Amino acid sequence: MKIKNKLVLITALLISFQTMFAQNEEVSNGPVPTLKQERTKEEFKSNDDLVTAGYAYSATNQNILSASGACGFDFLAYWPTADYLSSMCHGGDGKYYVTGTNSPSLYQLDTINVSFVLLGTITGMGSNQPNGISYNPVNGNYYIASSSNLFSFNVNTRTATLIGPFNTGGIMIDLCFDSSGICYAYDIGTDNGYTIDISTGNANLLGPLGYNANYGQGMSYDFDTQTIYITEFNNVTFTGQCRTMDPVTGNTTLLYDWGLEQIDAFALNIFSLPVELISFNADVENDVVNLLWQTATETNNSGFEVERSQMSNVKGQTEWQRIGFVEGKGTTTEIQSYSFTDKPEPGIYKYRLKQLDFDGSFEYSQEIEAAVNAPLEFSLEQNYPNPFNPSTKIKYTIPNVTLRQAQSNILVTLKVYDILGSEVAELVNEEQPAGSYEIEFNSVGTSRDLSLPSGIYFYQLKAGQFVETKKMILLK
Repeated sequence: MKIKNKLVLITALLISFQTMFAQNEEVSNGPVPTLKQERTKEEFKSNDDLVTAGYAYSATNQNILSASGACGFDFLAYWPTADYLSSMCHGGDGKYYVTGTNSPSLYQLDTINVSFVLLGTITGMGSNQPNGISYNPVNGNYYIASSSNLFSFNVNTRTATLIGPFNTGGIMIDLCFDSSGICYAYDIGTDNGYTIDISTGNANLLGPLGYNANYGQGMSYDFDTQTIYITEFNNVTFTGQCRTMDPVTGNTTLLYDWGLEQIDAFALNIFSLPVELISFNADVENDVVNLLWQTATETNNSGFEVERSQMSNVKGQTEWQRIGFVEGKGTTTEIQSYSFTDKPEPGIYKYRLKQLDFDGSFEYSQEIEAAVNAPLEFSLEQNYPNPFNPSTKIKYTIPNVTLRQAQSNILVTLKVYDILGSEVAELVNEEQPAGSYEIEFNSVGTSRDLSLPSGIYFYQLKAGQFVETKKMILLK
């Protein structure tokens, strides 16, 4: 069973373009020259029913776009800026971060109001400018690529820390990470694809891209189909294009030609892989419910809220209650096992899991049932450990009995006495429903507010007409 539905990644932007421009020989990581920014025809589609699989920014028309289909974008809003927005990534907190080359700066995409919010200046890059930003789902860190260097990046403090040079001799333009934490990047000076050693910054050659690259470009990884997408600008056709990059050879395959379009800030939703649940079961032992479940894959899984509902004979009266939370493993392709222990009162219960992503989205699991039976008789168990120092645990059970007052609870007392019969501690004195209980007795700080000496002590349980006493030894 898959808790989270797979998102369809990257959408359709169909821009017909008939005029071919001459090749510009200067390689640049900035915007296409203003005098060249002419368009013949554009067909931006807007559809509120489409699933947003990511976002992008058009440097040509200064539009914020949403991704929702096969290699294209839908118009969302016009957002003019004097800054050049060079790259975008979807972070582990579910937010979209965007770099600007002025200052340089960090923005956050407000997906509700459809605008970029300036967070502040990026520090630590010296004279370098941010060409690419990406999030590594394996170690939870962010990275920035300049033309020649790799930086680690803290989005909260906006501080970049130099890792090392790429050593390509060209202009590294963007980078992305796959679900295994492998970093991919490409260079518009050498026209090659690379993998990046994130501990040193060194670029390892994959091979030629297969086209002449120019100007700033975007890059993102589709976790659902395990595909590298790039929004590139072809220096021969002088048009914007969408391509996929082979992670082994670096070679690219053309999917769409957009005409005179330059999409640099481009990021897909990294939470595309579902949390795939293999099993979800309940094991009841005495009055304890052990919930056990396993996942096959997880992507940015914050964790699981455990919810319980007691079955009711009145239709429509069932209410779910949050009884705990179990942290997830973030992103992993390995089988993970989880457990949660519940100790409810006797009854028939339903349980379900509410799987939460870091971005706040969630999905429910199927419901499972567990029956907790009431104890059949009173019992008082021997304390453990025994002898003890300084504390020990005492277990007892209260059966489901019918009292004359027609109450469901019974008055229970549990007291500790010394060898002379003097009371040294009162552990329980209250009405309790049927069930099994465990109480800890600590010889330090009793009702006498003294530390008890070594010796023999007695603990006595009274519940209705039931009375039982057992001996325990404190040995210091």
